[in-house]
Amino acid sequence: MENKITPEGIIHEALHYKGKMYSSDYPVQVFPHQIQDIIYATGECLNYPIDHIAASLFFVLSVGIVNTHVAKLKESWTERAILYTALIGRTGVNKSHPLSFAFHPLFEHDTKNAVRFKKESKEHDQLLSLSRKEREEQGISEIPQEPILKKFVVSDITPKCLAFIHENNKRGICLYTDELASWFKNFNRYTKGSEEQF
Repeated sequence: MENKITPEGIIHEALHYKGKMYSSDYPVQVFPHQIQDIIYATGECLNYPIDHIAASLFFVLSVGIVNTHVAKLKESWTERAILYTALIGRTGVNKSHPLSFAFHPLFEHDTKNAVRFKKESKEHDQLLSLSRKEREEQGISEIPQEPILKKFVVSDITPKCLAFIHENNKRGICLYTDELASWFKNFNRYTKGSEEQF
């Protein structure tokens, strides 16, 4: 008896292969239920591979924690929530979208902070341009401290700038690069120094 090709059979087989392609052994059960729900929902609705969205969310959670908490494993052994993460896969397996999705709240937060920083810097510069007498007339006894740009994420940055930004962001910072290869290629682009080793 011959097997007939039917639309239902084609759809069933396609779903079977899709399930195999997007299945993962990633231990999603270690996350709180709310994070598990996000992982499974984005996998189902947006076709994000489970391991890519789970690793992306795990990484973003570590960026939020970084230096605020320390795990004490032994008397002289402590660990911070510092992760190095690279999503690796063939072209077209949906690596960038899960990462962008996970990073969206941090990008949004940094954008709001940049707008606030720009406004505060302008106000600060205006105060600096006033004479002492003009400041006293306005009831300003002291020049306020220079505003500091608070960030979670940086990208395409030199080690010198990274050190400066990190100095003002003691909580910790994330270096985000969409393409790992371009990050390696950009080493030593400004100076013939030791960026790669750094």
